[in-house]
Amino acid sequence: GISTEKIRFYDHHECHAATAYYQRPWKEKTLVFTIDGEGDGLCATVSVGEGNRLTKKVSISAFNSLGSMYSRTTKYLGMKPWEHEYKVMGMAPYAKAKYGEKTFEIFEKFIKVYGLGFKNQTGKVGPQFEKMLHKELKGHRFDNVSYGLQKLAEETITKWIENNVNHFGINKIAMAGGVVLNVKANKKIAELDCVDKCFFYPAAGDYSTSIGSAILGYRDLCAQDGKKFDVETLTTLYYGPSYDDELDSFVKQLNKRKYKVEMYKDIDGVVGKMVAKGSIIARCTGAMEFGPRALGNRSILANATSIKTVQKINSMIKFRDFWMPFTPSMVSGRENDYIVNPKGHDAYYMIQAFDSKPETRDNIIASIHQADKTTRPQVVEKEWNPGYYKVLKAYERVTGIGSLLNTSLNLHGEPIVCTPVDAIHTLKNSKLNYVALGNYLISKA
Repeated sequence: GISTEKIRFYDHHECHAATAYYQRPWKEKTLVFTIDGEGDGLCATVSVGEGNRLTKKVSISAFNSLGSMYSRTTKYLGMKPWEHEYKVMGMAPYAKAKYGEKTFEIFEKFIKVYGLGFKNQTGKVGPQFEKMLHKELKGHRFDNVSYGLQKLAEETITKWIENNVNHFGINKIAMAGGVVLNVKANKKIAELDCVDKCFFYPAAGDYSTSIGSAILGYRDLCAQDGKKFDVETLTTLYYGPSYDDELDSFVKQLNKRKYKVEMYKDIDGVVGKMVAKGSIIARCTGAMEFGPRALGNRSILANATSIKTVQKINSMIKFRDFWMPFTPSMVSGRENDYIVNPKGHDAYYMIQAFDSKPETRDNIIASIHQADKTTRPQVVEKEWNPGYYKVLKAYERVTGIGSLLNTSLNLHGEPIVCTPVDAIHTLKNSKLNYVALGNYLISKA
């Protein structure tokens, strides 16, 4: 029933660029980068954003896709391409540089940065590229392959960005696209001397092109109707459904022989204290997060001061690959106690890695990468999520530490929990002891 006159089409990478540019946390002129596997024939673009205008300056064809190379190598390593790339990134720091560099010598021949773009040097894509990997990487161990691939990604992206920043003379950058989920590459980008400010769109993958197209459509309609176009700076990502109004009736229907139900007026304070004393508690409260990260409302929370916590969570519910790190949520204002951040970059969304500070590392040891001691934090603002902030403050009052472990609430291989039904399913089918649903604390009877 929708007429074709009402339908507008927007380019894939233009949609990515729109999410990052129009929701950036500043108003000044910005250099906008997109980079992913492929979309509408391209794998990367560079645009200049000024005011309401976003002008594409550089387009790189999908044949040259760094993202595709990363995914094909993920498949070569026996993992799921277009899903498990983060596992390869997590494995990379475990390789010894002595051996990893030998593998990198092979990878660095695959792609080169030329001027404002980069080019696939192999002449191969897809299955043919995979076939080449089997030949070129024969005898190279999996951790060294991860190392070589990750270093290729970091060096290619940073050189590409550096060249464009210097060419256009714009030191504030915004980025989107699936490759922007590589938090270790983002760390290297943020550390570049030529970059003053950076904004990595947190829901960087293709699911956010819907948001980009909505912004572009709104912009064009405003121009058509002579109305003011303005998009708010991105703050929270709690765009999903909330079930808080349904919890009273839901809890009444729970089998009281299977589940113990306790109600607290100050549930967030109770959860924070319990986590501080060693309990591992799931939290399913308020609106669900948009994107790949659990940001407190669909999360498992734990005390991060003991490395044994990692083993507990994995044995209870997550069953993560042994090399994969967990991540922290930090009270706003306390982040500089734990991370090295000389430029004062924002760290709200777990989209960028930072070095942890050696002097406070033991306080967050379960939420850092055990090989390179980096961490990708979520800094929690009180105004953005008052309830979760209260959990962190209650934890802080007991421990003196402004950071706890936060990982997504889900069984291994299942999506992040959305509904209270999902949360109870997870409690039932794991060794997890507690789930906080609104003001209710549910445990196994």
